[in-house]
Amino acid sequence: MASSLELRNGASKVLGHDRKEEEEEFSHAMQLVTSTVRSMSLQTAIKLGVFDIIAKAGEGAKLSSAEIVAQMSTNNPDAPIMVDRMLRLLASHSVLICSVVSDESAGSNARRFYSLCPVSKYFVTNEDGVSLGPLIALQQGKVFMDSCPHLKASILEGGVAFEKAHGMNAFVYSRSDPKFNHVFNTAMYSQTTIVVKNILKFYEGFDDLKQLRRHRGAAVAQNGGTPHRSVGEGRRCATTWVREFLGAAAPEEGAAAALGREPSPR
Repeated sequence: MASSLELRNGASKVLGHDRKEEEEEFSHAMQLVTSTVRSMSLQTAIKLGVFDIIAKAGEGAKLSSAEIVAQMSTNNPDAPIMVDRMLRLLASHSVLICSVVSDESAGSNARRFYSLCPVSKYFVTNEDGVSLGPLIALQQGKVFMDSCPHLKASILEGGVAFEKAHGMNAFVYSRSDPKFNHVFNTAMYSQTTIVVKNILKFYEGFDDLKQLRRHRGAAVAQNGGTPHRSVGEGRRCATTWVREFLGAAAPEEGAAAALGREPSPR
């Protein structure tokens, strides 16, 4: 028969396991609740040029928040502290690497230095002049965010959240708002440039390609043929995709951006 001490120890292990699971569940729930802070911090870091600043310092560079802020146009004495807090948050989500180094001469026990990690490269302006920064700017921008309060009504009543917020679909709206139009097209161009480059890098299906036909939305395929009968003699067909929740087919300029043609400057 087990002793009372063994029973207490066994119960303690069970309670300890249950407590750990509950803490992990609560931690996950809190991450979901505060996820907006993470995405807004990421957008702010991109807008401040943090990723580009670290990248320009060279491969494997580690910079403190003060060194990063020194390359920004600001006179705010609190900027290094504010940036450090923001970068600590991003590092906790593996967006950056945080290294802690003892430094008693600085009047504190340690200093934090930040460097790029594999995922960081998508937020650094690459050799093609693009990053995922414009995409997060689109998604976190006021025009898109104004749609969010209408999601519940869209589910219960039907319709598209964007149209409920703005009275028209996104592509019609873009004609009346040049700023949004540029943000949208830049985001589509940047994302497509990154995705297509990776496809061409790893996908072998284009190795024998001699000719490409472009089929856009519901329009007639260019250079002969129709989308319902044939698309000419091309060996492959490139099809534009758009997000269904936007509620309409993309016009020429939107399709051009989604196909990876650089949007015209505004």
